[in-house]
Amino acid sequence: YQSPQEKAAIAKKIGADLFISIHASSEPVSTATKNGMEIFVSKDEHINSKASKLFASSVIAHFKNNYGLAVPSLPMQRKIAVYVLQANECPSILIETGYVSNKNDLAYLQTPKAKDDFAKNLLNAIAQYADNIKNITSTVSIFSTQADTIKLTKNKLGN
Repeated sequence: YQSPQEKAAIAKKIGADLFISIHASSEPVSTATKNGMEIFVSKDEHINSKASKLFASSVIAHFKNNYGLAVPSLPMQRKIAVYVLQANECPSILIETGYVSNKNDLAYLQTPKAKDDFAKNLLNAIAQYADNIKNITSTVSIFSTQADTIKLTKNKLGN
């Protein structure tokens, strides 16, 4: 077991490109009403917030039509800070796979299909995010190169 601080330190030390924390959620059985998947990102003021939202959107898109539980339309932010989400500089998400305190969620999560769907969806989301970032980076590099190679000519006033 590692503390959240140790997990973030490991990600930073190895230069992680992405950070994914996977959990199953629960609430007291006597009041258990929640169900479905939840995906959390850091609050807006953190350096990785925008990239984390992009990554979370890719995850949501892949799970939306290929997962046996409800999937949110947008990533969520917790009212209280989640250390591993805000301490990482790389895009970071926390996935709650479903609620083990909900009988229907638990029954689904225990099936081989749920485990297989989860793995395939997550891998496809990572691949799509990586391709999108690669394309964005290439486009930015092209613009930067063009901006650096533009020749300036003097106008009629000599400026």
